[in-house]
Amino acid sequence: MLTGIGKTWQGICWRHSVYGTLAFALLALMVLYSVSRLGFYLFNMSFFPEMTSARLLTIMQGGLRFDLAAVLYSNVLVVLLLIVPLNIRFRSGYQMLVRWIFIVVNGIMFAINTADFIYYRFTLRRTTLTVLDQFENEQNLGLLFGRFLIDYWYAVLFWLFLMVVLVFPGRSIRLEGPQVKSKWLLYGGGTGLMLLSIGLFVGGVRGGFANSTRPITISNAAAYATQPQDVHLVLNTPFALMRSARANVIRKVEYFATEEELNSVFNPVVVPRDSAVFRPMNVVVIIL
Repeated sequence: MLTGIGKTWQGICWRHSVYGTLAFALLALMVLYSVSRLGFYLFNMSFFPEMTSARLLTIMQGGLRFDLAAVLYSNVLVVLLLIVPLNIRFRSGYQMLVRWIFIVVNGIMFAINTADFIYYRFTLRRTTLTVLDQFENEQNLGLLFGRFLIDYWYAVLFWLFLMVVLVFPGRSIRLEGPQVKSKWLLYGGGTGLMLLSIGLFVGGVRGGFANSTRPITISNAAAYATQPQDVHLVLNTPFALMRSARANVIRKVEYFATEEELNSVFNPVVVPRDSAVFRPMNVVVIIL
């Protein structure tokens, strides 16, 4: 029994094991998000004056909580596909599918994050889902996107650098096994590790395991900000988009289709008749 458990643990820790591979891939993403945070700062240094090493270190440390939440949220499918204790995980076609999901999904996340390097200069905040309302009436989004790629080619190069590095953890998703021959250990132990992984996953996306910990949101970034603008360095754009997906947004409501229809119900403008006789009644003074 002890020998079987020892072999199971050895298999878990091996670099081609399920959990070793998953841990390496998620850790690599955390490193790339930290690199992106430094890139965000370097691209927008003028908006963060008098930055000190201690202040930047606090920002980087605080940003890890939001990076972990973003990594887990965006890679929930990859995590699920790897931790389910089924032998199909060790098939080459299955692993190729997981690799492509990993690279494509995270490539999109890094593209969004890198685009905010530039867009931040116009909004002075991390992009949230309200950006969809801002561009909903644009008819030339394709032209704008093409112009963005040309005008800000250096941001595109930064994203390409991230993609080149991203390929390495993506290619590392290569499992060998099953390492354990005993079906009891394989499925029983695998189920236990899956439940443990789910618990760790929930703690990661919530931002902690304390009873008072609620899912961290955009406002929690202020705890790591010395200056108000530091909040946007602590955050990352994928997290801001995900956390604003369910936010209550005040939307414009139109009860009348036209101005004429509204005036037919009530019109506050009263035009006196020229022939009316002035009556010295109460005078109301409205101060704005």
